[in-house]
Amino acid sequence: MSCVHDVVIYFEEGSGTQDYKALAVIFSLKKIANIIEFYPKDIGSNHQSAGIIKEEGLRIRFSTECNLEKIQKFFFETISLKDYELGTSDH
Repeated sequence: MSCVHDVVIYFEEGSGTQDYKALAVIFSLKKIANIIEFYPKDIGSNHQSAGIIKEEGLRIRFSTECNLEKIQKFFFETISLKDYELGTSDH
């Protein structure tokens, strides 16, 4: 059964451009999940997205059939990840 999760991702300081790292995470997450939405929505086309991600984090809502352990392992293995907050949604 597929579960919906919300995650906020924070990247390490000084580890490169926040928006490119965000796109890489979204692209990699697509291998195990269906991306429902993410914020900021204009990553890659708006240079201000990097600042938003640096200040507020990258927010992603996704659904997956993977268990919590596999999801946590995915984020643990993400390069330049400083921290993340993972929640499960009823929607």
